[in-house]
Amino acid sequence: MALEYNKIRSNLGDLLRSIEELRVVEDSEKLYLIIKNLQKGKEILKEIDTLTLSNIEHLISVRKITTVEGISILK
Repeated sequence: MALEYNKIRSNLGDLLRSIEELRVVEDSEKLYLIIKNLQKGKEILKEIDTLTLSNIEHLISVRKITTVEGISILK
């Protein structure tokens, strides 16, 4: 469960850094690269969401976590 939280925290940190860079960047070439990274990040987050849901469902089914804990992770 802690591993899932750490993955989410790490990805959120990367996203926030990219957003901050977008806010302050003036070079159009850098801006393009940041936007491409954000698009790539969006796809990665979708994949992680799918994997996380699958992992949580597995943990619930083998009774390693409760349904309430699973819902908490997903929020």
